[in-house]
Amino acid sequence: MYQVEAYRQPTSRLVIIAALIYLPLVESLLPGLFGTLWVNPSFMLEVQPVALLIKLIAVLFGLSLLARFRRQIAQVIKGNWPVTFVMGLSYLLGAAQLIFLALGLFMSLVFNAPVKEQSQFKRFEDYAIWVQTIDPGAMGKAYHRVWLQCDLPVWRYQLKPIKTLDWVGDYKMSLDDHILTIGSGGGDIELDLSEVPGCQSA
Repeated sequence: MYQVEAYRQPTSRLVIIAALIYLPLVESLLPGLFGTLWVNPSFMLEVQPVALLIKLIAVLFGLSLLARFRRQIAQVIKGNWPVTFVMGLSYLLGAAQLIFLALGLFMSLVFNAPVKEQSQFKRFEDYAIWVQTIDPGAMGKAYHRVWLQCDLPVWRYQLKPIKTLDWVGDYKMSLDDHILTIGSGGGDIELDLSEVPGCQSA
Protein backbone atom coordinates (compact mmCIF):
# COMPACT_ATOMS: atom_id res chain seq x y z
CA MET A 1 0.00 0.00 0.00
CA TYR A 2 2.84 2.36 0.89
CA GLN A 3 4.55 1.62 -2.42
CA VAL A 4 1.38 2.46 -4.33
CA GLU A 5 1.06 5.80 -2.50
CA ALA A 6 4.74 6.52 -3.06
CA TYR A 7 4.21 5.95 -6.76
CA ARG A 8 0.99 7.93 -7.04
CA GLN A 9 2.32 11.07 -5.38
CA PRO A 10 5.15 11.78 -7.85
CA THR A 11 2.91 10.71 -10.73
CA SER A 12 0.19 13.19 -9.73
CA ARG A 13 2.84 15.88 -9.38
CA LEU A 14 4.14 15.07 -12.84
CA VAL A 15 0.61 15.42 -14.27
CA ILE A 16 0.19 18.82 -12.58
CA ILE A 17 3.59 19.97 -13.81
CA ALA A 18 2.79 18.84 -17.36
CA ALA A 19 -0.52 20.73 -17.26
CA LEU A 20 1.18 23.92 -16.06
CA ILE A 21 3.80 23.74 -18.82
CA TYR A 22 1.91 22.28 -21.78
CA LEU A 23 -1.56 23.85 -21.46
CA PRO A 24 -0.18 27.42 -21.91
CA LEU A 25 1.71 26.16 -24.97
CA VAL A 26 -1.45 24.66 -26.48
CA GLU A 27 -3.39 27.85 -25.74
CA SER A 28 -0.70 29.96 -27.42
CA LEU A 29 -0.87 27.85 -30.56
CA LEU A 30 -4.66 28.17 -30.82
CA PRO A 31 -6.33 31.30 -32.24
CA GLY A 32 -8.09 33.72 -29.92
CA LEU A 33 -8.42 32.73 -26.26
CA PHE A 34 -8.55 28.95 -25.77
CA GLY A 35 -9.26 28.61 -29.48
CA THR A 36 -12.25 30.95 -29.39
CA LEU A 37 -12.89 34.64 -30.04
CA TRP A 38 -14.89 36.17 -27.17
CA VAL A 39 -17.25 39.20 -26.96
CA ASN A 40 -15.62 41.44 -29.61
CA PRO A 41 -12.16 42.23 -31.03
CA SER A 42 -11.58 45.20 -28.70
CA PHE A 43 -12.16 42.95 -25.69
CA MET A 44 -9.70 40.38 -27.05
CA LEU A 45 -7.03 43.07 -27.42
CA GLU A 46 -7.59 44.22 -23.84
CA VAL A 47 -7.32 40.73 -22.30
CA GLN A 48 -4.23 39.74 -24.29
CA PRO A 49 -1.68 41.09 -21.75
CA VAL A 50 -3.60 39.46 -18.88
CA ALA A 51 -3.61 36.11 -20.69
CA LEU A 52 0.14 36.40 -21.35
CA LEU A 53 0.79 37.14 -17.67
CA ILE A 54 -1.30 34.17 -16.49
CA LYS A 55 0.51 31.82 -18.88
CA LEU A 56 3.88 33.20 -17.81
CA ILE A 57 3.08 32.57 -14.12
CA ALA A 58 1.76 29.06 -14.87
CA VAL A 59 4.89 28.04 -16.80
CA LEU A 60 7.21 29.55 -14.18
CA PHE A 61 5.37 27.68 -11.40
CA GLY A 62 5.46 24.45 -13.43
CA LEU A 63 9.23 24.73 -13.97
CA SER A 64 9.82 25.50 -10.29
CA LEU A 65 7.82 22.38 -9.28
CA LEU A 66 9.75 20.29 -11.82
CA ALA A 67 13.06 21.47 -10.40
CA ARG A 68 11.88 21.00 -6.81
CA PHE A 69 10.55 17.44 -7.19
CA ARG A 70 12.90 16.29 -9.94
CA ARG A 71 14.69 13.72 -7.79
CA GLN A 72 11.49 12.24 -6.34
CA ILE A 73 9.95 11.90 -9.79
CA ALA A 74 13.19 10.49 -11.23
CA GLN A 75 13.29 7.73 -8.58
CA VAL A 76 9.81 6.53 -9.53
CA ILE A 77 10.25 6.72 -13.32
CA LYS A 78 13.80 5.36 -13.34
CA GLY A 79 14.25 3.28 -16.46
CA ASN A 80 11.05 4.64 -18.05
CA TRP A 81 12.68 6.45 -20.96
CA PRO A 82 9.50 7.96 -22.48
CA VAL A 83 8.68 9.79 -19.24
CA THR A 84 12.33 10.78 -18.84
CA PHE A 85 12.23 12.21 -22.37
CA VAL A 86 9.05 14.15 -21.56
CA MET A 87 10.74 15.64 -18.48
CA GLY A 88 13.67 16.84 -20.54
CA LEU A 89 11.35 18.19 -23.21
CA SER A 90 9.36 19.98 -20.49
CA TYR A 91 12.47 21.85 -19.35
CA LEU A 92 13.23 22.87 -22.94
CA LEU A 93 9.69 23.95 -23.86
CA GLY A 94 9.14 25.63 -20.51
CA ALA A 95 12.31 27.71 -20.86
CA ALA A 96 11.42 28.67 -24.44
CA GLN A 97 7.92 29.69 -23.35
CA LEU A 98 9.28 31.86 -20.56
CA ILE A 99 11.39 33.78 -23.06
CA PHE A 100 8.64 34.27 -25.65
CA LEU A 101 5.85 34.99 -23.12
CA ALA A 102 7.99 37.54 -21.26
CA LEU A 103 8.96 39.17 -24.55
CA GLY A 104 5.34 39.21 -25.74
CA LEU A 105 4.13 40.69 -22.47
CA PHE A 106 6.83 43.37 -22.53
CA MET A 107 6.03 44.34 -26.12
CA SER A 108 2.26 44.40 -25.52
CA LEU A 109 2.66 46.69 -22.51
CA VAL A 110 5.38 48.99 -23.83
CA PHE A 111 5.14 49.15 -27.62
CA ASN A 112 1.51 48.41 -28.45
CA ALA A 113 -0.72 51.39 -29.08
CA PRO A 114 -3.86 51.81 -26.95
CA VAL A 115 -6.78 49.61 -28.00
CA LYS A 116 -8.70 52.61 -29.39
CA GLU A 117 -5.78 53.38 -31.70
CA GLN A 118 -5.35 49.77 -32.80
CA SER A 119 -8.96 49.26 -33.74
CA GLN A 120 -12.44 50.68 -33.78
CA PHE A 121 -15.46 48.49 -33.17
CA LYS A 122 -18.99 49.71 -33.77
CA ARG A 123 -22.29 47.90 -33.63
CA PHE A 124 -25.09 49.10 -35.89
CA GLU A 125 -28.64 47.79 -36.06
CA ASP A 126 -27.91 45.01 -38.56
CA TYR A 127 -24.12 44.93 -38.62
CA ALA A 128 -21.16 44.83 -36.23
CA ILE A 129 -18.04 46.30 -37.86
CA TRP A 130 -14.43 46.14 -36.71
CA VAL A 131 -11.76 48.27 -38.37
CA GLN A 132 -8.34 46.90 -37.48
CA THR A 133 -5.32 49.20 -37.83
CA ILE A 134 -2.01 47.48 -38.57
CA ASP A 135 1.10 49.62 -38.30
CA PRO A 136 4.37 47.67 -38.73
CA GLY A 137 6.39 50.84 -38.21
CA ALA A 138 9.65 50.93 -40.10
CA MET A 139 9.03 47.39 -41.37
CA GLY A 140 6.25 48.44 -43.74
CA LYS A 141 3.26 50.61 -44.54
CA ALA A 142 0.30 51.07 -42.19
CA TYR A 143 -3.12 49.96 -43.37
CA HIS A 144 -6.62 49.04 -42.19
CA ARG A 145 -8.56 45.81 -42.39
CA VAL A 146 -12.34 46.05 -42.26
CA TRP A 147 -14.17 43.06 -40.78
CA LEU A 148 -17.78 42.00 -40.29
CA GLN A 149 -18.39 40.43 -36.87
CA CYS A 150 -20.78 37.48 -36.78
CA ASP A 151 -22.14 36.76 -33.31
CA LEU A 152 -22.18 33.17 -32.05
CA PRO A 153 -23.77 31.59 -28.94
CA VAL A 154 -22.12 32.02 -25.51
CA TRP A 155 -20.57 35.45 -26.22
CA ARG A 156 -18.43 34.11 -29.05
CA TYR A 157 -17.95 35.56 -32.52
CA GLN A 158 -16.22 35.04 -35.82
CA LEU A 159 -14.90 37.57 -38.33
CA LYS A 160 -15.49 37.85 -42.07
CA PRO A 161 -13.19 40.08 -44.14
CA ILE A 162 -14.77 43.02 -45.97
CA LYS A 163 -11.83 44.95 -47.43
CA THR A 164 -8.24 46.07 -46.83
CA LEU A 165 -7.71 49.83 -47.03
CA ASP A 166 -4.70 52.11 -47.15
CA TRP A 167 -4.07 54.02 -43.95
CA VAL A 168 -6.41 57.02 -43.68
CA GLY A 169 -5.43 58.46 -40.28
CA ASP A 170 -8.26 59.44 -37.96
CA TYR A 171 -11.62 58.29 -39.21
CA LYS A 172 -15.27 57.87 -38.27
CA MET A 173 -17.71 55.14 -39.26
CA SER A 174 -21.33 55.60 -40.27
CA LEU A 175 -23.90 53.36 -41.89
CA ASP A 176 -26.72 54.31 -44.26
CA ASP A 177 -28.81 51.30 -45.23
CA HIS A 178 -26.12 48.83 -46.44
CA ILE A 179 -23.47 51.44 -47.23
CA LEU A 180 -20.67 51.70 -44.66
CA THR A 181 -18.88 55.06 -44.85
CA ILE A 182 -15.40 55.52 -43.39
CA GLY A 183 -14.83 59.26 -43.30
CA SER A 184 -11.48 60.93 -42.82
CA GLY A 185 -9.67 64.13 -43.75
CA GLY A 186 -8.69 62.56 -47.05
CA GLY A 187 -12.28 61.90 -48.11
CA ASP A 188 -14.94 59.26 -47.62
CA ILE A 189 -14.63 55.57 -48.44
CA GLU A 190 -17.90 53.75 -49.10
CA LEU A 191 -18.28 49.99 -48.79
CA ASP A 192 -21.41 48.11 -49.86
CA LEU A 193 -22.07 45.56 -47.11
CA SER A 194 -24.80 43.88 -49.16
CA GLU A 195 -22.00 42.38 -51.27
CA VAL A 196 -20.39 40.77 -48.20
CA PRO A 197 -21.55 37.18 -47.45
CA GLY A 198 -23.85 37.35 -44.46
CA CYS A 199 -23.43 35.62 -41.12
CA GLN A 200 -24.67 32.07 -40.90
CA SER A 201 -26.68 30.89 -37.92
CA ALA A 202 -24.61 28.84 -35.50
